[in-house]
Amino acid sequence: MKTMTKTVATMLRTVAGRAPVSLALIAVMWLAQLLDPDLLAVRAPYELADWHVVTSGVTSASAIGTAMCTLLVLGLAVPAELALGRRVFPLAVAGMQLVATPVGLMAARAVEETDLNRWGADLDSGALLSPLGWILGVGVLGAARLPLLWRRRLTTAAVALSLTTVLYAGTLSDVVGLTAVVLALVLRCQGGVRDPRGLSVHETRVLVATVLLCVALGPLVTRLNPHAGGPLVEAGFFAWGEVAWHAAWLLVSAVIALGVVRGRRMAWWMALATNAVTAALVLLRVTVLLGDLDWGAGWWINIVLILAPWLTAIVVLLVTRRAFTVAVRGRRLVQLLAVVAVAAVVAFVVDSTGLFWVCVSLAAYAALVSVPEISRAGDRDRALAILREGTGDHLQQMTVWDGNRYWFAPDGSAFVAYRVSHGVAVTVGEPVFAAGRTGAADTVAAGFEEFAGDQGWTPVWYSVGEDFAAGREPAGYKRLHVADESILLTSDAGFRGKRFQNIRTARNHAKKEGVTAKWTTWAEAGVVLREQIEALSEQWAATKALPEMGFTLGGVAELADPDTRILVALDASGRVQGVTSWLPVRVEGRVIGLTLDMMRRDSEGFRPVIEFLLSEALLGAAAEEMDWISLSGAPLATDSAADGMLDKALNQVGGLIEPLYGFRSLAASKAKFHPEHRRWYLLYADEVRLPAVGLAVCSCYLPGLRVRDAVGAVRQWAGAGRR
Repeated sequence: MKTMTKTVATMLRTVAGRAPVSLALIAVMWLAQLLDPDLLAVRAPYELADWHVVTSGVTSASAIGTAMCTLLVLGLAVPAELALGRRVFPLAVAGMQLVATPVGLMAARAVEETDLNRWGADLDSGALLSPLGWILGVGVLGAARLPLLWRRRLTTAAVALSLTTVLYAGTLSDVVGLTAVVLALVLRCQGGVRDPRGLSVHETRVLVATVLLCVALGPLVTRLNPHAGGPLVEAGFFAWGEVAWHAAWLLVSAVIALGVVRGRRMAWWMALATNAVTAALVLLRVTVLLGDLDWGAGWWINIVLILAPWLTAIVVLLVTRRAFTVAVRGRRLVQLLAVVAVAAVVAFVVDSTGLFWVCVSLAAYAALVSVPEISRAGDRDRALAILREGTGDHLQQMTVWDGNRYWFAPDGSAFVAYRVSHGVAVTVGEPVFAAGRTGAADTVAAGFEEFAGDQGWTPVWYSVGEDFAAGREPAGYKRLHVADESILLTSDAGFRGKRFQNIRTARNHAKKEGVTAKWTTWAEAGVVLREQIEALSEQWAATKALPEMGFTLGGVAELADPDTRILVALDASGRVQGVTSWLPVRVEGRVIGLTLDMMRRDSEGFRPVIEFLLSEALLGAAAEEMDWISLSGAPLATDSAADGMLDKALNQVGGLIEPLYGFRSLAASKAKFHPEHRRWYLLYADEVRLPAVGLAVCSCYLPGLRVRDAVGAVRQWAGAGRR
C-alpha cells in the first residue's frame, strides 16, 4: 500500500513539474470561487474597455461550473502546456482571454442587434464569468504541436463541445468558447498546420460516435440548464420530455456509440433507427402542439431546424456506412431482443422505466462488444503446417497453442496468432513466415493491423524483438520495454572459466546426489512420470496467490504439444526433482534453437536443480548442433534504466508482483549463466488505449481469474510490502 501511494505521489509530482501553469490556474479558479466570483464578471451593458474582460476568465459563476472547467483544464490545457512549453503557454492563455473574450462579446451583440435568432435577448442581458474561452482556445492551439492522432482527437473534442453548448445552452460563455475555438483554428491555418484530408476507418468511427454522443447530450444539457436559450432549445424540450428519460437515452446512446467505435454493423443500424425514431417523435409532438399554425414555408424551416440534430446524425451515418462492416453473432441479436421484450413486460408490471433502460443498456453492451463471429475451423492445422516448414521468432511454437486466433496473409506467405480481449488484438510475438517468404515483415504486419482495425480492434504487438519494433516505427507504433530475453550460446556449453564456477558446482553436486537428466515428451513420459510432473506443478501453484498464467507462459496443458520437449531431473529413486519444457525454434524448417517455457522444482528437493537442468539443456542443444537456447523473458523484469513515466510504472509493477510469481528471482537465476540479453517490446499506436491494452494483456495471461484469486493476491501483495 505504501508503495502504491508513493507511486501515485511520484506521478502527481511529475505532472506538476511538467504542467505547473495549468495546475496553478486550477488553484486560482477555486480560490476565486471561494471568495466572491461575482465581482469578476462582465455584466451588460458590457464595454470592451471594462477591466472585467480580463477577470471574467478567472473562474466560473458556480462551483459546479468550476468543477467542469477543472476537468477541461486537465483534458485540454495540460496537454497544451506540454506541447507549447511553460513559457509559451501562459502567453497563449493571456492572448486567448484578451482576444477571444472581446470578439465573442461583439459577436453576441451582433446576434442580438440583427435579431438573427430568438436567443439574442438572453445574450444581451447575460453576464460572462467563465474560463471556457481560454481553455478551449489553448486546447486547440496546443493540439497543433501534438502528433496527428492526438491533434485530431483534441480538436474534435473542443469543436464538438463548443458547438453543442452553443446550439443547445446558448449562453454568453458558450459563444465566447466557440469564438475562441474558431480563432485558434484560424491561427493554426495561418501557421501552416493543416491535417491530412484522409481518415482511417477507425478515426471515421470515432468521429461518428462523437457526433452521436453530442446529439444525445444536447437535449439533456437543455433540460438541466433552466437558462438555456440556444437555437435548438426547442429540440431539447420536445425530444424526450422528463430529465430521467433524457438521462436514460444518453446511457443507451453511449452504449451504441461504443459499438460504433468498434465498427459493429448492428450498432450502425441501432443508431440509424434510434435517431429516426427520435426525429419522428419530435415531429409528432411539434405537430400536435403547433398544428393550428400556418403550414407555410417558414413553418417547415423551423421544423427542419428543430429536427437538425437527428437529421445530421442520420446523414453522417449514411455517408459513412461502409466503415461499419463487423458482423455480430446472430444469437446476440436474438438475446438482445429477448431481453428488451422481457424488460418491457417487467417494467410495465412494476411501473419502473429505470429498470427497463438499465436492462436494455446492459443487453446492448453485451451484444455490441462481443467478439465477431470468425470461423477458426482448420486454422490451427494450417498455421502448424506453415510453422513446421517456415520461420518465426523465438515464441513461434506458442502460436499454435489453444486459445489463439489466426490471421493469414492473402497470399499464404505468413500468419499472425493473436487473442482478443477488451477490444484489443494482442499478438503472440511476431508473424510466422512460410518457407522462403521471410522478406516482407512490414507488409504482413500492415495487413494484420488493417484487418484488426476493420474488426474494431486495437492491434498490439506483444513480445517482439528490436528489428521488428524498428520496422513498425514508420507506421506510428511506439514501444514499451516489457521483458529481457536471455540467450545462451552452445559455444559456451563447456562451462569453462571463472564466470561459470556456480554452474560447475551445481553439476558436481548433482553427480554426488545421484541426480540425472532425462529428455522426453508428454506422449513418451508414461503415466508415472506424468503424475509426478502434474503433482510438482500443483505444488508450485499452491504457493502462489494467483492461478497459473497462460498466453506466453505455458503450464501442464501445453506439455501435450507433440513438438514440446520435456527435460526432467530424477534422483536415484526415480523421484522428479525438477522439470523444464523447451519449444523448438525453426528457420526454414530447421530447428536452430530451443526456448524455455515451463519450469518447476521441488521446493524440498535438490536445491540447484534449475541450474542443473538449464546446463543440461545447453549441452543437449550443442549435441544436436543447434546455435543457442533461449531462457525466454521474465515479464516486467527488465534490467535497463527507466526513461519515461510508463517505464517507471512498469518497473514498479514488476517489483510488486514479485511475491506473486517470482519473475525477478527467475531472472537472477538465469544471470548465473551470463547470457546475452535481447529486449522484447510491446508495440502500440494509440496512447489513449493503453489502459485497455494493459487489461487485455492481463486477461490473456489470466483469463480465468476469479474474485477470490484477486483478493488473495492483494493480501499476499500487502504482506510482502510490510516485510
